[in-house]
Amino acid sequence: MVSDAPITFGFGGVDYTGTTGARDTMKQLTEGGFHEDSEFRILVNPAQYGSAAKPAEKAVLAVCVDGDGIPCAADDAVGSRINVRVQEIGRAGGGITYTVRTATRG
Repeated sequence: MVSDAPITFGFGGVDYTGTTGARDTMKQLTEGGFHEDSEFRILVNPAQYGSAAKPAEKAVLAVCVDGDGIPCAADDAVGSRINVRVQEIGRAGGGITYTVRTATRG
């Protein structure tokens, strides 16, 4: 996956930046209708954490989204954020990849 779209996420009361590529979206049947679920990867430079704790698996991140609910940089956000839960942590070159999924469902 080539990550190239800027994304802003919050963790521990601080905003961090990363990049993301394509998202996997799926509709899941829930009581009363459908709920959009999303899965994507965030590539982060670990140096930006400094002495702050890094997110671990199952940590919840608050990701900025645009008017269509697509993760984006804070500059493009409409003031909304979605909560995503870290499912898996990996390495990519000199960075860390977080595979995340929407934290709440219907």
